[in-house]
Amino acid sequence: MTVDVVVVGAGPAGLSAAVELRRLGVGSVLVADRETAPGGVPRHSFHTGYGLRDRHRIMTGPAYARTLAAAARAAGAELRLGTTVTGLDPGPGGTHAVTMTSARGVETVTAAAVLLATGCRERPRAARLIPGDRPPGVMTTGELQQRAYLGHERLPGRALVVGAEHVSFSAAVTLAHAGARDCLRGRRRRAPGRRRGTGMGGGAGAGARGAAAALDLAERDRVSRPSPARPVPAAQRSLPSARPAGGQAGRPAADPVTPGPDGAGPAGAP
Repeated sequence: MTVDVVVVGAGPAGLSAAVELRRLGVGSVLVADRETAPGGVPRHSFHTGYGLRDRHRIMTGPAYARTLAAAARAAGAELRLGTTVTGLDPGPGGTHAVTMTSARGVETVTAAAVLLATGCRERPRAARLIPGDRPPGVMTTGELQQRAYLGHERLPGRALVVGAEHVSFSAAVTLAHAGARDCLRGRRRRAPGRRRGTGMGGGAGAGARGAAAALDLAERDRVSRPSPARPVPAAQRSLPSARPAGGQAGRPAADPVTPGPDGAGPAGAP
């Protein structure tokens, strides 16, 4: 099979690029994506805020994904879904040999040009320099949204969202949809002189605690339950580590510690 352009990725960028390529007169455009439905991340982002710049109206994520996919098909682009691009090699006459793997088998497509529109990837725990293990129930926002909205899973109970950027509010809304009864968001302490982020306010419908109850997370092996002995100002609260006392294996975990009035150490410590 020979095409003019292969677009790798059927998210908003890939679909929009396919529409523009066809508008500019490119003959054949093939869009390949490993997912079984086009649209990328917006497919499982059920909050609003999409489409304002390019569609001039506010849309939910799934509606935005469907609109872009319909526009690409209407423009004449071919969408090859459930297909992973596993190889990209030089072809004859300056072309590119694109190897695609799917349930149909392995196929090589010859293209005059290849556009990579694979989008962003969430950084895993190790890439964020967070030590410790990843037990069941610890997931990225993308995994959470896919399990809640696409897999229709219920995730009842309490939840902890690590981070206080825009995506944390999306995670809180998703947790509410999945049945979480309480959502606690934590953020890393900001270094002196660092630009202030988005803050900790907002309800998000999941019982999310506002700035008055914001917690800072110590970067330790894992986080234990918050159990302050008395009310502590938001800026001084922290979730203590459950690291074994002294860092030695086999010893019981240290009891949660309540910060002192100045936030420098345990209450009553010298």
